[in-house]
Amino acid sequence: MSLPASLSVEKLFQKITPVALREAETIVAAMVEDLEGERREVDLDIHQGPSSL
Repeated sequence: MSLPASLSVEKLFQKITPVALREAETIVAAMVEDLEGERREVDLDIHQGPSSL
């Protein structure tokens, strides 16, 4: 992913959030499968910081 030098942190966060969320859900689903013995859908939320919780 190429990013322009003038990209703000907010725009960067918006750009990488979907990619990070997909990867995290894949990893957590695999962990759940290892622990529970079957695969199931997981639902994760990404927050910018403690104030957005």
